[in-house]
Amino acid sequence: MKDRYLRSGNGVPEAIVKEYNRMIRHERYVEYLDRKYGLIHTNFDKVLEFNPDPESLTETKAEAEAMRRHKARLKCIPIVLDRLMQDSEQDYQIIYHFYLADHRLTLSQLADKYGITKEAVRYRLKMLRGKLKDLIIFYEDLE
Repeated sequence: MKDRYLRSGNGVPEAIVKEYNRMIRHERYVEYLDRKYGLIHTNFDKVLEFNPDPESLTETKAEAEAMRRHKARLKCIPIVLDRLMQDSEQDYQIIYHFYLADHRLTLSQLADKYGITKEAVRYRLKMLRGKLKDLIIFYEDLE
């Protein structure tokens, strides 16, 4: 087991060699205590068998269903935006310029562009978000 120790002069800094060798001595001491008194130190591989890492767990049915629903809703967005454009070009333009455009407009800029108050734009955005949500759910249920 002596071959596990690092030797200085291999291009490894002396402080790292000392720390590594200290850890090896401690590991050997823990193994000695385990042999002498029975297993008293935790084997982390066995701990992971009973308490697995959350990242390695498979999805629950609820999470899988939520992910499926999310993906279905993302597929519906282009259909819903087309439907909104057919219903009202101005409503589509408000949504587009506020959320989707490369250069997004503020509430004040939208109010100036459409000749309405800023509060009216805010109200229309709130109503349009509700309408979009309802349309997405409707088209999601069709699939």
